[in-house]
Amino acid sequence: FITTLTQSSGATTALLMSFVRAGALSFSNSVGVVLGAAISGTITAQLISLNLFAFALPAIAIGSLLYFAGERRKRVRAAGLAIMSFGFVFYGMKIMTDQMAPLKLFPWFTAIVKGLSEHEFWAMVFSFIFTALSQSSGATVAIVMSLTRQELITLSEAIPMFFGAAIGASVTGLTAAIGAPTNAQRVALAHFIYKVGGALLFLPLIKPLDVTGMWLTEHLMLARADAPLPDVMARAVANTYTLYMVVTALLTIPFIGHLERLCLFLLPGKTKEEKPTVMRAKYLELKTTDTPVECMGNARRECSRMGRFVEEMM
Repeated sequence: FITTLTQSSGATTALLMSFVRAGALSFSNSVGVVLGAAISGTITAQLISLNLFAFALPAIAIGSLLYFAGERRKRVRAAGLAIMSFGFVFYGMKIMTDQMAPLKLFPWFTAIVKGLSEHEFWAMVFSFIFTALSQSSGATVAIVMSLTRQELITLSEAIPMFFGAAIGASVTGLTAAIGAPTNAQRVALAHFIYKVGGALLFLPLIKPLDVTGMWLTEHLMLARADAPLPDVMARAVANTYTLYMVVTALLTIPFIGHLERLCLFLLPGKTKEEKPTVMRAKYLELKTTDTPVECMGNARRECSRMGRFVEEMM
């Protein structure tokens, strides 16, 4: 649910790391949340594939009116900003899709795309680097979707780019893990290992994934029967991406224990780091209740201490 709101599995991983760091969540429990975050991250691709471009400009207009009209009402202003941002995302996608069309006329561009499509591994590496730099797997999948809309690549040629986008999404957590406690670093490492393992597992299975994704799109009414081919391909890209994430998550669930042990082996830490003692009161003791001045002083110290924890979590 958090990933659905933030539209970023990497941001969710960074948030989980802060919970683990503050002792509010154990490393073992965070691994399951990472799997759910990866699946929810595909909602961005599903929304883009629905071809909601016609609603982009009206959303920008309505959101702008609410934003400027609600100057004294924070909720109205926030709702307007959300609607306006939604419109800008899809309007930007419309511009990017339209600008992809002339690229078919440039031989050098088609040669680059063709070269990547013939080498699945390097296509995955290129997609990983792009996603790591842009810090958004949704942006990478959106560009891949634009390429398929313009018939520059096929679905089977787009699938390796999914793998790279999925791995690149874990870079956000790895970056946030720099200087973090060992348990928080393990969360980022588990996210990275899970994404790399899924990509390596499905790299030889591109053709079956392609066939299954097209079958889901054509037979389960995930695309209209009278829809034009570019829209069908966009839906196929989104559905195949979601299918890949769901299957990899389901295959990982039985091995969560092994993944935890692997992270513990790769990142061994001290025993005292495993104890979430930070959530207990440190300065409040019953034996000091007879002295009001001392009680007030201890209460101030405890409030200050808990405030630091809240700042760290934020």
